[in-house]
Amino acid sequence: MSSSRNNEQPIKSLQVNQANVFYNYAIGFDCSKVDLLKTGAKLLKSGVATSIFYSDFKCIYLDNLGKTQVEVLRPEGRNWDSNWKIEFSENVPKHIAVELTNSCEIAFHESHFQNECRPYLRASLPPIVLAHEDYQLPFFISVKIFSDGVAILSFQLDATWEALEESFFISNVVNIFRCYFKSIWVDSKLQYLDAKVALDSAFEDKFSIGGELLTGLKIRRLIRKMKRDSQAVLDEALKVKGHSFHLGGCDWELHQIAGTADSDSWESTIEQCRSIYSNSISSLLVSPDKVGKEPLISFMWQGRPSISLLRYESQPQTKLELYNDFSPSISKILLRSESIVNLPELPPDLRLFDDFSLHANRAVLLWTWLKSKHAPENAWDDPETRSKVFENQARTEQIEYHNLKIARACSWAQRPINSNYLLNAYETLASSNSLIHHSSNSGEVTEALSYLINVFGTASLVDPSKEAARYHLDELKYNSDRARSRSDSWLTFVFGLVGTTSLADFAIHPFVKDRWPTLSSIQSPIVSFGVSGGFILLIALVIWLISRKKC
Repeated sequence: MSSSRNNEQPIKSLQVNQANVFYNYAIGFDCSKVDLLKTGAKLLKSGVATSIFYSDFKCIYLDNLGKTQVEVLRPEGRNWDSNWKIEFSENVPKHIAVELTNSCEIAFHESHFQNECRPYLRASLPPIVLAHEDYQLPFFISVKIFSDGVAILSFQLDATWEALEESFFISNVVNIFRCYFKSIWVDSKLQYLDAKVALDSAFEDKFSIGGELLTGLKIRRLIRKMKRDSQAVLDEALKVKGHSFHLGGCDWELHQIAGTADSDSWESTIEQCRSIYSNSISSLLVSPDKVGKEPLISFMWQGRPSISLLRYESQPQTKLELYNDFSPSISKILLRSESIVNLPELPPDLRLFDDFSLHANRAVLLWTWLKSKHAPENAWDDPETRSKVFENQARTEQIEYHNLKIARACSWAQRPINSNYLLNAYETLASSNSLIHHSSNSGEVTEALSYLINVFGTASLVDPSKEAARYHLDELKYNSDRARSRSDSWLTFVFGLVGTTSLADFAIHPFVKDRWPTLSSIQSPIVSFGVSGGFILLIALVIWLISRKKC
């Protein structure tokens, strides 16, 4: 027993050299339809995007003179070819061509495994820079907005280290949302858009006791003053020239988040950036579901990183070696904790081929790459790396889209905004299994999606939400029947009155005049109406008694 224990290989600690991370936030806006063309136009007009890619390979962009141009892309290649060829016109600026190329590459991978999906637009947004005491992390931002009101906001980080320790990687990369940064640099236009949304209802929750809001003229004045002061801080911080960064081959002028300079108590985390971008997108969304000129559409969101370990020390060639050497490290990343001792078993590998593994839970999607003998030490020297990264992101976006679409339907079913939202939610929930089953023409992708919908906990919400939707639908039917019953009662009364009057005028009144000629011209119609009404009430009473006896 002791000799076999001595012959066991020591467990290797993960030391990361290169990683690609997409911090994805799936957003479900409270609207069932988005006008993608108008939304894209507003993104360009606001200045937060310079190009918009549509799922049908139509593009709009701003040229060097700031004018809106249209580009129609025609991919050359068959559906199952390993590559497509796309040519841009000479008028497309170089940085626009780079943005559109990235969008085209993800669309290429989507076409290989997705069945028909909702129309969408994709836009590259201004980057951010998170500055720590001794390093800076630049993030490239993009958003994918579907026509049914679901969006995926992605913060992309590509980083290279020299044998970065496992514990540091987990605490500062996987759990980046917990890290406080000295300063965060964001585009000023996004900060103005965010402030427009945030200040609309700001500080109202500050004046409450035990959850009860305080009201009154003085409190309203104080809230207005606090809003004016906040707007003044924003204007003062953003009126100066920003800091210049050269990112992705372009020069960017970014400003520190207003109000965070020289403040140690401010929550300077990446969650601030998520909030700024989400609010900005919601203010630019064009939907027929909006009421009046209300700029804000409320939303729900879920976020988890999609991590690709490209290069790490002692990187194996086979999955058997990977599990023997790095299973504990993979478990720690999935649990987002470096201090757990009693590690659970790894979840199933959702990648069938021997090129990388895919392990996932509610917190993380982890793509752990293998390395062949002839692969370069720098993953980006391999021309296939970029394509594989975008392929993984395309699959991640599919997972996040379907998960949030069902989760949003569950929320609408539990607390419907109106009857149209309720019907939309019930339709989505009733067809959720079919949507997942037919979401892809790849068995591996469909199986992974089905597994993850269950792991995320979303599948367990479907049946209770359908019951809630049925309850609300029954309630709508009951209220509708009550309203119809009241309407029918009034109609019966009106037509009964008309019938009584007609019977009195044409049948009873001549008889009354003949029987009692001494009655005046006022008395005889009243007597006729009374006799007619009594006769009709007698008939109604007989009908009611017969109906009751049969029941």
